[in-house]
Amino acid sequence: MTQGKFRPVLFVVIIWMHAMACLALWYEWNFGFTLSALLWLIGVHTLRSVGISLGNHRLFTHRSFKCHFPTEVLLDFCGAMAAQGSLLKWVLDHDQHHKDTEGLWDPHTPAKFGGVAGFLWAHCVWLFYDVKRPSKDFALISARKNVRIAKWDKWVYPIGLLSGFVIPFYFEGFAGLLLVGFLGVVISWHITWCVNSVCHLFGGADPAFQKTRDQSRNNWPLSLLSYIGEAWHNYHHQKADSAFLGWRWYQPDLGKWILIVGEKAGLFWDINRPPTEAKQKQLVFE
Repeated sequence: MTQGKFRPVLFVVIIWMHAMACLALWYEWNFGFTLSALLWLIGVHTLRSVGISLGNHRLFTHRSFKCHFPTEVLLDFCGAMAAQGSLLKWVLDHDQHHKDTEGLWDPHTPAKFGGVAGFLWAHCVWLFYDVKRPSKDFALISARKNVRIAKWDKWVYPIGLLSGFVIPFYFEGFAGLLLVGFLGVVISWHITWCVNSVCHLFGGADPAFQKTRDQSRNNWPLSLLSYIGEAWHNYHHQKADSAFLGWRWYQPDLGKWILIVGEKAGLFWDINRPPTEAKQKQLVFE
């Protein structure tokens, strides 16, 4: 139902990015990378993760906390470095995923095909096609949440996107361009894509909390790779407007701790917390 026309340009871009990421691995195998280049990779990857998780996801999609507008612009910039498309398109796709999770209007449900084909569809193949919308009003309602930042995103996105390549190249040369730019973006992509695929097929739910009616899962192994918190996907589908994705203190969720520290510093406020076990069991899932 959601599958529209094939997007050949994006298909070629994604294939080309993976080819360049393979070149980065070949370069590393033959010439090696400096410690500073590896530190750049870790640092920029963390900024990309913060931009996508705290910015695109928790703030701009679910409005699970509040902050000053310059902070919104900074989060948008960090998200742009991850090269995952314009802010409004990202938010709209995710809004639609929550509107009809595992249903006909879910853009990337593995249930569309099942098996390996379903996994690949949810992981990245869905990106190769336009996404049909339930209605024109749905897109407008989604866009209204971010009218002000959307105007800035027209400039912030291309600047942030290029910065993720140009800045590492300036400081680390060709090695920085390959490692931090191309390979870094591809790593960021696959970690994000795994939330759509792996976290709807593999993992489990916290037995202390009521289960959702969809197939979202919490995945411990992925949470170590996606230390920003996105792998606690069943929690997220239980209460999408919770700013904390890892509900237990010991569950990796860097985004949660950034919000906690930022709240004390006055950068964030009105942060939506997850429900207690007693309150969560009173939730009604649609």
